[in-house]
Amino acid sequence: MTNDLDIRIVYPKGVFFENKAYMCEMKTTEGDIGILKGHVPTTVILAPGIITITQDGNTIKCMVSGGFAEILKSQITIIAEDILTKEQIDIQRAKDSKDKAQKILNESSDDLEIKKAEVSLKKALARIELYGE
Repeated sequence: MTNDLDIRIVYPKGVFFENKAYMCEMKTTEGDIGILKGHVPTTVILAPGIITITQDGNTIKCMVSGGFAEILKSQITIIAEDILTKEQIDIQRAKDSKDKAQKILNESSDDLEIKKAEVSLKKALARIELYGE
């Protein structure tokens, strides 16, 4: 298909995905973004969230804890801190992490502790979202 992007997703354990796809959607620190071939070249910082790759009627989803994406007109390279698939998610652990982070946010006055809890909450919510599909 001529409208395909070359997408490569890597993380510390190796290559997670390397193939062609019609579209890629991801959460950045500036908001959600969807990329088609011909997108304006840019580099973005990934926020904890779901990456959705659409290929010929198939959808591949994974959760990233953060990272970077380089977007070119016909290519995307994603460097993720960590990646989880739905099958890798321990839903009870994710819910426990969410509860713990919310408790810290409600009770703590320490700025560093609050920032860490905010990141932990975002990661837990992303795991729950992916698992719940």
